[in-house]
Amino acid sequence: MASAGPGLVLTCLADNDLAQQPKRFAVAGGFVDVVESFDEGIEFSVYSNTLWDGALMASGLLRRQPWLVRGRRVLELGAGLGLPSLVAGALGARVVASEQAPLTLLKREVARNLPAVRRAGGCVDVRELDWEWPADRGGAEGG
Repeated sequence: MASAGPGLVLTCLADNDLAQQPKRFAVAGGFVDVVESFDEGIEFSVYSNTLWDGALMASGLLRRQPWLVRGRRVLELGAGLGLPSLVAGALGARVVASEQAPLTLLKREVARNLPAVRRAGGCVDVRELDWEWPADRGGAEGG
């Protein structure tokens, strides 16, 4: 059975008083460590920097029901830091994680965790998707 850990690590920018407290949660027989840092040299948006409750809930669902994504193609809209995309990839899915620019944090997290995802037979590709693009532009911008 593919596992989502212990090789997944997600780093977001520290934005609260609890930044130095360790955060770990179980995913698919392994775990994900969330590390917060004060890296001021990275371009990000308020939305892409936050580890949203919805991302934790979606990842927990995948942990309990990995057959939903194993061996399938998955599209995550508004991936932010990419946690659900990384978990799905670590469960053997082929994932496109889409987000509005800037993609700096998402690309960094995917690159950091790609070895664990590949060991599980999955892949995660980052693509830019802006909700305000005209319909004829589609997803032409690769990430």
